[in-house]
Amino acid sequence: MENSTDQATEKTTEKTTEKPLLTKEELASFLPNRNTGRTQKQAIPYNFSCPNRISKEQLRSLYLLHDTFAKNLSTSLPLFLRVGASVSLSSLDQQTYVEYLRLLTDPTVAFTISMSPLSGVAILEVNPTLAFSIIDQQLGGSGKPLVENRSITEIEKRILEDFIKLIVECLKFTWQQILDIRFQVVSCETSPQLLQIVAPNEAVLTAIYNVQIAEVQASITICLPIINLESIMQKFNQTSYSQTKNVSALETRAILDNLSKIQLPITAELYGTKAKLNELTKLAPGDFIRLDVPANKSINLAIAGVTKFNGEIVNHNSRIAFCVKGSTQKN
Repeated sequence: MENSTDQATEKTTEKTTEKPLLTKEELASFLPNRNTGRTQKQAIPYNFSCPNRISKEQLRSLYLLHDTFAKNLSTSLPLFLRVGASVSLSSLDQQTYVEYLRLLTDPTVAFTISMSPLSGVAILEVNPTLAFSIIDQQLGGSGKPLVENRSITEIEKRILEDFIKLIVECLKFTWQQILDIRFQVVSCETSPQLLQIVAPNEAVLTAIYNVQIAEVQASITICLPIINLESIMQKFNQTSYSQTKNVSALETRAILDNLSKIQLPITAELYGTKAKLNELTKLAPGDFIRLDVPANKSINLAIAGVTKFNGEIVNHNSRIAFCVKGSTQKN
């Protein structure tokens, strides 16, 4: 018994004195060493259900295009509403169609728009806060939004048509540098669930615009199915797309024609003088006020506040007129 006990003790002692599989130094080599100063690579999240179908280069070109649209709309909107307004591009992202639908309020004001010659339709969504504010302004109000959100009525859709036409015209004008797309409103929906233009997991391009009209701030979104843009996607490469494209003679003529219709204020500038207060209180019909300019000196003519010509005041067909004698500019 004693011999067996001694043998067992010797075996136990041998097991405890065996070397470990990995030393402390080897274990430390598998752990991140904070003292080495090496930067650890961070994992980048990637959505395998919706892979990016637009390259970064093409996305930058699309961002420039949508930003140009925002600037064009920001120029046209104040003229349409007769009130201060601004539009800016907030974001441009790729996402699934179901993720876009989650961004919309219910009820909402959404229009489906055809894009001939491209197939399929796009979505133009106007936030109800903005929609009802514009409707109130069109009816002569101050543009206050509704306190409680509700669905838009058929009459209110008719009132909003001119505003939507303005957006569609700005879209058409902006996209002309890429392709002559004929945008046209197809239908109007108030429930996001009825906007089934592509499959839920289909990739779409979502543009969100911030719109400021007087004291009301809301958003406009545009959803473009990427599958409908694939036929022209090569046009958005930096080598083929640039904001510095040459303007054709037809486009130049169209710009000049629009500029020629602008009415500018014209002013004949008479130099003034100074008078004492007691002299001004004694003014009566028939009195003369002598100005600080010789009678034989010509008078300047200003166009939109900029002096351009000189001449004199004359009587023409029983009307006071200005006779141009020369130009104040060398060129």
